[in-house]
Amino acid sequence: MEAGVDRRIRKTREALHAALMSLVVERGYDAITVEDILVAAE
Repeated sequence: MEAGVDRRIRKTREALHAALMSLVVERGYDAITVEDILVAAE
């Protein structure tokens, strides 16, 4: 990741990315909304 990025930002990005990847596998890309990603990432 980017040097000097606050760890809270890094953890948030990682959670969002993991949620997106999980949902893509589960539902397919076209069936996912931003809200779905946010809910999955908590």
